[in-house]
Amino acid sequence: MHNHATHQLIVTADDCGLSEGINNSAYELHQAGIVTTATVMMNFPAADHALYMLSQTPTLKGGVHLNLTDGYPLTDVTNGAGLALADGRFQPRTMLFPRAMFPAQNWLEAVEAEMVAQIESYIAQAGRKPDHLTTHMHFHVVPSLRKLVLRLGERYGVSWVRVFQTSSTVIPYNFFVQAPEELFHPDNLRATPDYLTSIQAWLQQDPASLLDTLSRLGGVTEIVVHPDTADDATYPAEMSHKPQERAREQEYILQLADMLWDSETPFVLADPAQIMV
Repeated sequence: MHNHATHQLIVTADDCGLSEGINNSAYELHQAGIVTTATVMMNFPAADHALYMLSQTPTLKGGVHLNLTDGYPLTDVTNGAGLALADGRFQPRTMLFPRAMFPAQNWLEAVEAEMVAQIESYIAQAGRKPDHLTTHMHFHVVPSLRKLVLRLGERYGVSWVRVFQTSSTVIPYNFFVQAPEELFHPDNLRATPDYLTSIQAWLQQDPASLLDTLSRLGGVTEIVVHPDTADDATYPAEMSHKPQERAREQEYILQLADMLWDSETPFVLADPAQIMV
């Protein structure tokens, strides 16, 4: 049960493993006292670097950022299930979501096998289970994929899974956000935060606007940032959301952090495994 009278924050650096620049930026934000968790994309070469960073930083919690749309799968996808394109790369998001709405059984089996491979790779390299599960491009908003993610959360005993409901998504002009006592997560088999917000969605707004919005919430809010340096030479060229855009997010979260500590609202950054109970 979450304490709705408090303002508890989980601040997550997403997409670690995608590049060493992102890993280093996540570490720097943790050292600056703002990032509390990091998610790792296990199918990119910099995943090893990310897991080493987590092993050397026990105060930074780590989770698997399950990925079905970028890079190459960890599993054999030559079975015709449609998880990847002819060149072996993952299907794009424009193909993933329609397939997930009306999924074939062999496709769901291929998806689950790939997600298991990513979680098992994390465990094998990190030497411990992930603290949480999240999804790249937020694909567990689709019921068929959410069911798999929640089932894997149960299987691997993770502490929490990223929230997915529109009523919990705190972005500009979302008028469907509910008060914490009104939130209801009928599909969740694992604990989730009460709210989710992404720095990427707030870049056109002053950080004071986000602070004001957060001040009116209670319970647990996960803030997601995609950090990087503008000159990240290790960033995959084929990926969107370029380092320059990610650097803007990093600057924004640092500005927000200064405001959080000076705010009259008592925000608390805590160990997610302790507050997600």
